[in-house]
Amino acid sequence: MRIILDTNILIHIEDPKELPRNLQDLLKILRRYGHQLFIHPASLRDINNDPNLERKRIMLSKIKGYPILEIPPEPDNEFLSKVGKTSK
Repeated sequence: MRIILDTNILIHIEDPKELPRNLQDLLKILRRYGHQLFIHPASLRDINNDPNLERKRIMLSKIKGYPILEIPPEPDNEFLSKVGKTSK
């Protein structure tokens, strides 16, 4: 299974702070069953828009460890009904 990491999840994973237990458990399960972790191109744009240049530089270096989803799917109505529309 291919999993797209949200920007906020990526920040928690790559942050130099202690990882919350639920995220530790999630990552352990994903790795145990061989799921692939991807970054959505929108996450790359989010990070590039960070006004903190040092943090942006660090995060851009860290996401290079993840493949970028080349052709992200368009959200369908079922997906949008569950998660809602984005504000962007």
